[in-house]
Amino acid sequence: MASHRNPCDGWPLISDAVVDYYNRPKLAYSYIKRVQQDICVMVDEAENEQHKVIAVNDTQWISQLEIEEGTSAFEPA
Repeated sequence: MASHRNPCDGWPLISDAVVDYYNRPKLAYSYIKRVQQDICVMVDEAENEQHKVIAVNDTQWISQLEIEEGTSAFEPA
């Protein structure tokens, strides 16, 4: 049995499509686009007034991420 993805809808319905029949992005489009980037930095909910920061680098280059209280800086190495 072949598995397939449905990138767009042909009529109004609930599905996993991220664009509609007229190729207009649906609400989920921007969220999916953001998390599919090569470098993604995510901040977890606060726990004991501290946030966990998770950084993912899917490129072949080494990158450096510096985080200070209230600021952050990202520079590809």
